[in-house]
Amino acid sequence: MQAAHNEALRRLNETGKEVQRSNLYKDTIRKQERVITKLEALLEKTLKDTQKARDGMLELEKLRTENIELQQHLKGNPIHGKDFDHDVDRYRREIGVLENLV
Repeated sequence: MQAAHNEALRRLNETGKEVQRSNLYKDTIRKQERVITKLEALLEKTLKDTQKARDGMLELEKLRTENIELQQHLKGNPIHGKDFDHDVDRYRREIGVLENLV
């Protein structure tokens, strides 16, 4: 009778330990799921930020190209010569006179 009781107690202890391990595994799984969820969100944000950076670089390159084209156009434009500043001042005076008339 004593041996049977001891055997039942041993099995009960083993079962209790298995339940504890099982609960530990479940807790670990929950924590890992939370970590995975956070990592997925971080990855998604990083991908969006990377795409925004690419879009920004494309826009910057377009603006640089446009700037170069405008500079080349101005260099080839005869109004952008030595008399350019003089012409700008003259046009400003004319605009002032016309604004006063209105």
